[in-house]
Amino acid sequence: MPQSIKYGIFALTFSVAFTTACTFPIQADESTAIPGAMRAVTQVAKPGPVRTSPWLHEGLRLTYTGKHATIQGAQFKIVPQGGGSIVDQNGNRYDAVRRETSMAGIVVDLDTIAAIDGDNVVIATRSFVYDPLAMNNPPRPAGMSGGMVNYPQRKLSERFVDPAILKPYLTTPAAGITAVRGPVKIQDETFDAVSILYQDANSYTLNVYDLQTGLQLRWTNTTLDPSPAITFRGDVPHGDAHVHIVELTYARDVNVPGGDGPLPDALARSRVIHAQRSTKMLQFPNGQPMRSQEELTISAHGPNWIEFTSADPGVPGKTIKQVSGSAQFLGWWMSPAALARMERGQVLDEDPITRSKTVVSSVDAKSVVVADKSSDVALSMKYDKTTGMLVASRRAGGSPPTESMVTYTAQ
Repeated sequence: MPQSIKYGIFALTFSVAFTTACTFPIQADESTAIPGAMRAVTQVAKPGPVRTSPWLHEGLRLTYTGKHATIQGAQFKIVPQGGGSIVDQNGNRYDAVRRETSMAGIVVDLDTIAAIDGDNVVIATRSFVYDPLAMNNPPRPAGMSGGMVNYPQRKLSERFVDPAILKPYLTTPAAGITAVRGPVKIQDETFDAVSILYQDANSYTLNVYDLQTGLQLRWTNTTLDPSPAITFRGDVPHGDAHVHIVELTYARDVNVPGGDGPLPDALARSRVIHAQRSTKMLQFPNGQPMRSQEELTISAHGPNWIEFTSADPGVPGKTIKQVSGSAQFLGWWMSPAALARMERGQVLDEDPITRSKTVVSSVDAKSVVVADKSSDVALSMKYDKTTGMLVASRRAGGSPPTESMVTYTAQ
């Protein structure tokens, strides 16, 4: 049997076993689990602005749940060491370093269509992570990001594609690719789907899409690291295996007050935003906070979106981009008209999967604070009522518990 087929069978078998072993409560609450919910939001009566996919519209939230694991291969790494206790036939000495690489985790991504400008689609993503020791608890917020994609150029492994690119896989698949059409059930929905499989000697990738809408239903990827050059006799003679299983969990519309409005003039005229951050450990209330600053350059904007460029804190010399749109919560602005109508205690949104709740926590003459509470983490965003712009944020909680406060100044 060819090695690629062997590995594909291993990957598929392990994917099924991993999915079964990592079951957890991802069902929506009964009060919000409306039958046909996913089809309801992908078959809107009023077509959206993207011609090839009229179901795609601002305010649509797609929830994906990902199960990720690394399965350790070789237990030891053999490294050259002048005084090492391991000697090969040529007299070279080595040491054996024990490796601890096995890990697993479950991530929930809330992907909101925050803006559509022609063929450009802004996707605002908020990620949550489950605590493996407390799976019945709500997942903990892990971060927020936003990116813009050009719809016609989307490729496989994306959240949605032009349905027109899927059918050729069934009729004239490229070498190394297998495509099969058939029903796929996600939660309580059955889709007419195409499953597209690609595999080689070291990887296995399965993309499953709804043929009618081009919506991604499932993505599975397994890769095998290269085998170590030197191993102990009796040790596992191959590299680590990495498994990723991502599946559509839920879909619904979020109603952002003023979400169909434009980018505020004050933000469109700005060139840069200065962020001043103060972070402290809550278990040491008398400790000195750590202070830092960041500069975000406004690199592009449209009628209902804006793009920022900033330095990547993890990679010196590298920049990262972040895009925000009108139809998202916890973004860089909210409609001034909507802010003027908000009242303290008003519930803006409740997510049935993460169980996070977005509320208006305070209102005064100059500002409105919108808070989001999920698990043991609270996030607050303060907006200027005149301009609609974000002027401050606060994140508190987590493990270990920390408090991070940021003020924003636009120029």
